[in-house]
Amino acid sequence: MFTAGSSSGYGMGFYVDPGSYNNHGVMNGWNVSNSMSKTGKTFVVLFSNIQNNIDSFGKVNNKIYELLNQTE
Repeated sequence: MFTAGSSSGYGMGFYVDPGSYNNHGVMNGWNVSNSMSKTGKTFVVLFSNIQNNIDSFGKVNNKIYELLNQTE
């Protein structure tokens, strides 16, 4: 499930990135975006009840994920 099926890095509902797995869902008026670390220690879920731009919504999710995984 977490193995990319093509050069797009997408496999069975998840985008496979070097340090995390991501997916999103969109329904009329609703957006959900989530990211989880490959270790399973960090998981970010964003819900919105308005139709957001998918790209900007994903960027917010990614930024929160990065902040939680910063090393000092």
